[in-house]
Amino acid sequence: MKFLRQTQFLLILSLAAFTIGACSPSSALSEEEEIATMVAQTQTAAAPRLESPEASEGIANDVPPETVAGDLQPLSPEECEQLAGFMINRMFIPPVEQREIAVERLGETGYGCQAIGIGDGNMFPDMMVLEDAMGGILGELGWTEDRSAPACLGTGGWGPGASSSCYFQADALCELFIHVDPINKELCSDDEPITACFAQLQPDLILYTAELTCARDISPSPKALESDLMRIEFEPGAIRAYALGEVAAGGFDHYMLYAIEGQEMTVNLLDRADESISPDIATLVIWGAEGTVLVSSHADALFWSGELPISQDYFIDVKSNGDKPEPYTLEIIIPPAQTDSSVEYRNTEFGFGVYLPGSWEGFSILIDNWQGSNSQGTAVAQGPLISIHHPASTAQQPRQDIPIMVITFKQWEQLQRVEWNVSAAPIGPSELGRNSHYVFALPPRYNYAYLEGWEEVEQILQGDPLVTFEPTVVP
Repeated sequence: MKFLRQTQFLLILSLAAFTIGACSPSSALSEEEEIATMVAQTQTAAAPRLESPEASEGIANDVPPETVAGDLQPLSPEECEQLAGFMINRMFIPPVEQREIAVERLGETGYGCQAIGIGDGNMFPDMMVLEDAMGGILGELGWTEDRSAPACLGTGGWGPGASSSCYFQADALCELFIHVDPINKELCSDDEPITACFAQLQPDLILYTAELTCARDISPSPKALESDLMRIEFEPGAIRAYALGEVAAGGFDHYMLYAIEGQEMTVNLLDRADESISPDIATLVIWGAEGTVLVSSHADALFWSGELPISQDYFIDVKSNGDKPEPYTLEIIIPPAQTDSSVEYRNTEFGFGVYLPGSWEGFSILIDNWQGSNSQGTAVAQGPLISIHHPASTAQQPRQDIPIMVITFKQWEQLQRVEWNVSAAPIGPSELGRNSHYVFALPPRYNYAYLEGWEEVEQILQGDPLVTFEPTVVP
């Protein structure tokens, strides 16, 4: 993401961790009050840097020399300077001051370096622009996003107008927390969704904040990343998914799922008998990763249904309103996207077609061969591998293709008998469909590179998009 506009943008490193109140379910304050508190703290800390005419160009280091106790330790000064330097060079921001901040993960404590960048709506049209830019910087420096653990150092959170993501590199972790806030809490009412308020504000009254916190785990056995944000998965071909939970008194349960623009989503909050639950017990809060609020925390909603505005992750909170733990059933219904706005790839030679979302219009087709090898590693079989290539995919920024193996019945029977394999791992292709002559299947581990758009491809395939008919070429 290139930024062509140079705007005053401050980066500081905070000595004390901010309370992420906008996204903390345990806070007694409203979402808007917590956001305003955070903004006030940030402005207070930032003021000396903004007003100091003596600030020198470059990166200012202020990391205490002594070693702090804990399994989590700051990155080296050189590593912190590298991250800060890229943020300066790519996003046209003033000098960076570096300090330490307390962090925590799975019972481990310690310190990390944190950089906080603040800009207004004149620089960033929406939160996802800032998120993509920061993710691009980390990716270029060799950091990999862990999609299973959006929060990992206890400095981020999620909520309407906020998102967290976690990146790792060997034994080092970086948590990226991005949130959007009004410059003054009085600009937004507690009775309206925060995004509705933003739509009425001038760009210079909206603050975009990126908090990047990095640390290294020096414990003898570093723990795997975990998150209390639960991802909802649909079974292949299913249009319904269920989550059974028990929300703590006064707490939240957090869920996330990926869905495609234009799909109709229905969310029901029920009791364990699949009957309606009382809003005095629990209610729903639903929003998109880019900040669009579908159901606010003030709505006391038990049900939502509507068309999704964009392909992205959607967050669903079950919010407790009672004074004791309550069991519940969360039901999510997402039928396949309507085909009248979709495009189709049709292969008459082998007799199959694939329906795709309208965003795939302009796709291209890559034709290659799959190969099967026996236990000695000798190639003994092959066949067509047809990949549907997303129109936005480039060599510099590839997206996930939809690869389809074309397999004869005889070859499929040999695969089932494990006479040969198409992968080094003992995993076979996954059947998508068949006609009278061919089986069409996904290659094993086709999406293990986690390229951009892999979730969208997974969701497309879950919608059973493949149709078959008689081929013009037979084996």
